[in-house]
Amino acid sequence: MISKQAPWVRISDSETVRSRLSNYVPWLPYTMSRPVVHTIGHFAALFQVLRRDRGPLIVHDPGTRHWSRRLLLRLALLRGHRPVAVYIDIDRESAILGQVRRGRVVRHQAFERHWRHWVELRKAILAGVEPSPGERWPRMMLSSRDSAVDDLHQLLDSTDCGQELQTDRT
Repeated sequence: MISKQAPWVRISDSETVRSRLSNYVPWLPYTMSRPVVHTIGHFAALFQVLRRDRGPLIVHDPGTRHWSRRLLLRLALLRGHRPVAVYIDIDRESAILGQVRRGRVVRHQAFERHWRHWVELRKAILAGVEPSPGERWPRMMLSSRDSAVDDLHQLLDSTDCGQELQTDRT
């Protein structure tokens, strides 16, 4: 996990919100808590982007919502960050099995919509074009689930911010 290997990195992840919420309402099924978790998760990510901290920030987000990606991108650029979009490239069957394994299964229609958006997004990334109008990321990349943490480490090591923080840690 990146947070244990790189504690100087800020992370905004809706899974943290889900975990904390389940401490207060453990009886609430995922299908009902999901909208609350994602809303709080989006606000937490936006707060992190707007904070004055200069350290790297990793926002864990499904990435299939155009408005969410554009908002994070624009705010990051306004704050002077060089955002990189890293996507976990996974096949449909593995995505479904991962949902089951994590206990976060969504309705069939919601998954179908998410998957259609993912297919469109993946095509755009592979073609090197904007995923949606006005969405020009300085860099976008696909990673496998197995290599995602290593890929994130390489990105952090290659950025000025990552180098500064590495120097400060010694």
